Amino acid sequence: MWLRHHEDRIESTLSVVHRGGPGRYTWWLRGPEQVALAASAGTVVERLLAGDRRPDVHLFKANDRKLVFRFSVPGGAGSSVIAKVFMLKKLRKRLAYHRYALDEAGNLLRAREAGIRAPDVIGYGHLRSRLGLVKAGVVILEDLRDRLPVGALLRKKRPCERHAVLQRTSSLFMSLYRAACHHIDVNSQGVMLSEQDADSDASLLDFQHARFYDEPSPVILMFEAGYFARSCRQWISMETACRWMEELLDAIGTDDVSERETLRRAFRFYANADLSRKARIAIGEQRSQAGIGHSAGFFHK
Repeated sequence: MWLRHHEDRIESTLSVVHRGGPGRYTWWLRGPEQVALAASAGTVVERLLAGDRRPDVHLFKANDRKLVFRFSVPGGAGSSVIAKVFMLKKLRKRLAYHRYALDEAGNLLRAREAGIRAPDVIGYGHLRSRLGLVKAGVVILEDLRDRLPVGALLRKKRPCERHAVLQRTSSLFMSLYRAACHHIDVNSQGVMLSEQDADSDASLLDFQHARFYDEPSPVILMFEAGYFARSCRQWISMETACRWMEELLDAIGTDDVSERETLRRAFRFYANADLSRKARIAIGEQRSQAGIGHSAGFFHK
């Protein structure tokens, strides 16, 4: 069902449909001024798939499943955008249509509608094979090149300054909580902060696997915060992480002593647990089915 919601959101937000460019692309764009940008993205994708890596393209990731790169906006006076390409090389995945890029684009649009600071979606497209099956999905995104991953910023700071860096991410976690968003992968490389503007809010990347529920969940908040703290453990102590966690509990108004202790246990567990993607997704599914008592029950043990 959420796929249909993604399609509806994309069609209503990215209202300009363009077919053409290199290969067999169909694009959904914010406006006709993005047609040249989409054509440029298609050209870069074709070159990268052919092994042609030019110096004007900054390649962040390249494997059998995904390409992520920065490229210049045509006529954009030095401005740039990010493209994420989700490749479907197996026939069974092509028959399942273009879910990966669709999830990323649809979730990003919904996140921004819900007040979560994330890159803007400029365009979404898919490339079809000669048989008409989608073989790659492409999302063109706002480039947050003026921001650093929080891990890079923590690395630059002295230990006494790192709690303040964590505090700058708190508004992001609160926006996830209010939006009832289970991101599953909030980490030190995906949370972006400005090094120059200490008052600016954090931004979050990579919404491919995110899910949105009907009500906020303190358990999911503690998972997101604990998982994030674990990714920062080479720079922050558990004492610093727990101090920040207590501030999050204060922010959501958790006054019940028993519930607060349960949530503390959840945070500490997730801050030390190496969970698979499947297990991280299941945290949200359990919460949506049974509520805090069931989902947090483990932590009373």
